[in-house]
Amino acid sequence: MSRTQSGQAPVEARPRRLRWGVVLVWFLRTLAVLWIAKGLMSWALLLGGGLEGKATSFQATLVYFALIDIIAGVGLWLTSTWGGVLWILAVMSHIILGAFFPRIVTLGPPVMIAQLGLVFAYLTVSWLASREEG
Repeated sequence: MSRTQSGQAPVEARPRRLRWGVVLVWFLRTLAVLWIAKGLMSWALLLGGGLEGKATSFQATLVYFALIDIIAGVGLWLTSTWGGVLWILAVMSHIILGAFFPRIVTLGPPVMIAQLGLVFAYLTVSWLASREEG
């Protein structure tokens, strides 16, 4: 075995593997930025006024998403389990309200498919990261 000038054995070149734990953290942080921005847009609508003429159900839904999106975004940023669970609750609430109450939450099929795709990606990357650790 040959030694370097410092007297230590050279490190053999190993192929770099994709670390799913790192991918999960980046994915969660990206989602966090998006959902905090979504929550801030809801707050902008709330604080901007002009809601007096809107239905009470629309106002209540707006308050719900203003709160849950910000809290879910913070939980995602912290990469905590409760953040992921709350985020899935927020996404599924948005999809269900958009599907069954389109007058309150306007949500087109492309947005529904994109949100379901994000949930599927989250579950897949979380599963891969948990298998990597074990």
